[in-house]
Amino acid sequence: MGFSIDRNIRRLRKEAGLTQEELAQKLFVTRQTISLWELGKVHPDLETLQKLAEQFQVDLLQVLYGPEYTPAQQLLRAANIQNFAAVHL
Repeated sequence: MGFSIDRNIRRLRKEAGLTQEELAQKLFVTRQTISLWELGKVHPDLETLQKLAEQFQVDLLQVLYGPEYTPAQQLLRAANIQNFAAVHL
């Protein structure tokens, strides 16, 4: 099971009833940045992923993997977060 950050950001934004512009303002980025994230062209850095999780009041793992992860999968996915950070930071 891989990262689906682009779909998760879009889903979380829509569930929160926010436009790309509104989310961009809350995170101090441009609307184009949000669009690029949602298209999967670029990924937010780890600090921004954490801000997204805080904004949507979800666990960071839900931003990375979506809402369907189980407690047994959390340990494996936590290790994958470290790998993601090592590759993208």
